[in-house]
Amino acid sequence: MTHGNGGPALTTDKTSSNWAGGTAQLTGSWCFAAAEVTAQRGFGNNSISQEQVAHEVLMARANAGDYTQHSREYSEGVQLLWATNSRNDTSWASVHDLVNGDPTLRGYLENSWGQPRLSGRTTVMSGRIQSDVIKQTLDRDGLVLTGNALHWKVIYGYQEWSDNSLSYRVYDPMHDTSSVLDAASVLQDMQVSMQVTA
Repeated sequence: MTHGNGGPALTTDKTSSNWAGGTAQLTGSWCFAAAEVTAQRGFGNNSISQEQVAHEVLMARANAGDYTQHSREYSEGVQLLWATNSRNDTSWASVHDLVNGDPTLRGYLENSWGQPRLSGRTTVMSGRIQSDVIKQTLDRDGLVLTGNALHWKVIYGYQEWSDNSLSYRVYDPMHDTSSVLDAASVLQDMQVSMQVTA
């Protein structure tokens, strides 16, 4: 196979064995949650939901004293529901039906945005990383989450050509699509990265 008419030949076509397919984001701001669910499911956690990820991010933000995105109101509302309904704790598993039944709290949840937490996974968080680091992560059957100020995506494979150029297989949860993008474009959009290896 050649890279265009008479161009370089494809020498490597690698897809992480922990790529289980993408998960489209459920709200306009939940790319971070969809990226986390995609990675978690790739590594065998099939029980996690985007709602759970968004809930955990909002609660953690409030616990850290960051009250943006109504995190304080959300946390206080969840704690009130938990206390008045005698639930075990404030985890999503314990309070999800109560939050879903409260239009204000559900609204805060659906409009939240943030960064994947990847609880239970082995990760390395960085800023922009070089192509060789992305490639090494994929060669070890990991996944790379790439984010910027507006959006999160998942890198799950690469193509290498005989002229040593690289392209990456990138999943975009906003459009529920996968694309093959040249390495320079992928790196240009990357401000934050998370290498997920186990």
